[in-house]
Amino acid sequence: MEEILVKLREVAEIKSTIAKQESIVWQKVSEALDFYVKHLTSPKQAGAVTPVHGSRYLDTKRAAEYLGLKYGALSGWRFQGKGPKYIKMGGAVRYKVEDLDDFAAKNIATLTPPYVKNSTAGV
Repeated sequence: MEEILVKLREVAEIKSTIAKQESIVWQKVSEALDFYVKHLTSPKQAGAVTPVHGSRYLDTKRAAEYLGLKYGALSGWRFQGKGPKYIKMGGAVRYKVEDLDDFAAKNIATLTPPYVKNSTAGV
C-alpha cells in the first residue's frame, strides 16, 4: 500500500511540473503574439516604408513594400476584388496607410489549420 502512495505522489509531482511548463509555454506564446502584432502594425520598424513627405497615401509599389508583399500581389488582389481598400483617381491607384494597417490587422492568423489529406486522391 505504501508503494502505491509513493507512486501516486510521484505522478502528482510530474503533473504539477507539466502544468507549470504548460503555463510557461502559453505565456511565451502570448508574448510572441503580442510582439508580432505590435511590430506588424507598426510602420516605425527598422527599414519599414513610411509615407513620403507625410502623405497618407501610397502608390501600389510603396504599399506593397509597406506590407512586405510583392507589387503583383496587390495588383492581382485589386483585379480579384480582394486585398486592402484603395482609391482610384483617374489612372492612379493609392492606398491609405490606415487601410493597409487595418488590412494587416484583420489578416493575423493565430493558428494554422491542419491539412486534411484527400483520401480519394490517386496515390
